[in-house]
Amino acid sequence: MRGEVRHMGGIRAHVDGLVSTPPETREEAIENALADHLGDPYGRGDWDGRLEPSVGDHGLFHCGCGWKSSVPDIGEWRRHMADAILAELAEVRERG
Repeated sequence: MRGEVRHMGGIRAHVDGLVSTPPETREEAIENALADHLGDPYGRGDWDGRLEPSVGDHGLFHCGCGWKSSVPDIGEWRRHMADAILAELAEVRERG
């Protein structure tokens, strides 16, 4: 994190800035993708010590971004994560 954020408005502004600004490095791109899909405990009163992804009804995988697998297969979620990371990395390459 670029700086410590102490209130919810600041957290929202920080996250909005991350989302609207293309990543400057490959590392930042990967961090952004992981935060979008695994969740972020900071600033949340309901944090229970677990990451956002979970296995729900009928063994379907639920990602922290809201995506849900169509079959009970961890491989489908892994492909979803790989696609998200590659999409973020493409943003770095496009900037030159």
